Amino acid sequence: MLKSGRYIYAVFMCHLSTEKMLKAAVVEFGGDDPPPKIHGLKRLAEIAGLTPTDEQLEFLVELTDQQQRTRYPEDITALSQVYTQAYAERLLKQTEEFQQWLEPKIRFGLP
Repeated sequence: MLKSGRYIYAVFMCHLSTEKMLKAAVVEFGGDDPPPKIHGLKRLAEIAGLTPTDEQLEFLVELTDQQQRTRYPEDITALSQVYTQAYAERLLKQTEEFQQWLEPKIRFGLP
């Protein structure tokens, strides 16, 4: 999506994939099976008992803030001015870094 210029949807997928990984952590560490039906990434990290850095928490809050706007875009033209290639690339990079931090914790059961 990033390569094809679909930046709004690239940002949405960053949120969605991070949410799914955090829900896996909630099941692994928080004992909630199924995990709660929420989209707040910071809250999911808290429920899972994870201790992200301050920078990671800021990223989770920012990505959560974009969730509603990208999930149900009312004005694609207006959003396309906000979701630029640079913005989508930055969020994708942060998403990859966060998921690289989280994945071994889930895999090896280390909160």
